[in-house]
Amino acid sequence: MPSSARLPLALSLVLGLAISGVLYARRAGGPESAPDDPAAAAARAHEAAGVVVGDVGPVAPGFQARIDSLTARMESAPDDLDRVLELARLLHDGHRPDEAVPLYRRAQELEPGRAEVTYDLAAALSAAGDGEGASDVLRRRLDDVPDDAVAMYNLGALRANAGDTEGARRWFDRAVTTTSDGALRARAREALDRLGGDR
Repeated sequence: MPSSARLPLALSLVLGLAISGVLYARRAGGPESAPDDPAAAAARAHEAAGVVVGDVGPVAPGFQARIDSLTARMESAPDDLDRVLELARLLHDGHRPDEAVPLYRRAQELEPGRAEVTYDLAAALSAAGDGEGASDVLRRRLDDVPDDAVAMYNLGALRANAGDTEGARRWFDRAVTTTSDGALRARAREALDRLGGDR
């Protein structure tokens, strides 16, 4: 599946903020490109991956066969970044983030500094219930790229998800003042409005 069709699992954020929208936008477009409608993108990604969401169960019948096929392909070329990411993203979309995390870490080893891999890893860690691990990944990204407003926005979303309103506000404020992308700035401002209070 092409990376532009891949959407990481949405975080269940206190304020209804979606970290996945920005993660997807950064991976599918260029730096800080505007995301398309997250719900529509998620539906397309799940349909393409054979993932069934809702009461019918987490995966379509052929999903495990696809996992097995991609695993065999990856094992035949373990240093092929595209194969590692394809399997990681399929597992992630298939609601198996614990299995996706080590593959994203392997992808980071293969190509250090690749932004979308960092965002995918953070999203998978969060989906697996490790919000602090996700935050650590994004903070390390900011150590290397201090003006990465997407990482700032995502840290704000993680802090909001953890119930840390002040921490979330600080990260969203930083994203607003750092980014040159109008869509990301608008999204961060909307998040700040939802948080309320003085800014």
